[in-house]
Amino acid sequence: MCNKIGTYSLKFLSIYRSPTGNFDTFVKKLEEILNLLFLNPVNLVICGDFIVNFMTDNTKKYQIISLLKTYNLDYIVNFPTRINAYTETIDNIFLDRSKNENFIIELYYNRLSDHNEQMLTLYVPSHKPFKPGLARTGRKYDDDSISEFKL
Repeated sequence: MCNKIGTYSLKFLSIYRSPTGNFDTFVKKLEEILNLLFLNPVNLVICGDFIVNFMTDNTKKYQIISLLKTYNLDYIVNFPTRINAYTETIDNIFLDRSKNENFIIELYYNRLSDHNEQMLTLYVPSHKPFKPGLARTGRKYDDDSISEFKL
């Protein structure tokens, strides 16, 4: 998705890595996508569930960080977004801090999932605050949608 405000432009990449997927294949495909996106200069925000624990020191975390750092992308979420009886993990957001110096990242408890929401507010120079995701959709609560959700 691409959002444009005046001359300020952002592209969003949403990622989900399956827990059963091959991590090395994921990293390779992510690098291929980034190479395509960065053929022309781009201001990119990556949001997602990498199925990597960013709360601890581990090889997978540093592989993701190292790859994205080559594109000048830093992770900005430093609080747990998924908490269960066994662990606390982070669904992370990466962005280029040199192009997006002023931002706020907040946690919202949605009580619909074991993953909580993050709200990123970017302050665009000479413009009003831009809040990706502000236009929200709602869930339909009836017997059919609840059955489909359970399925």
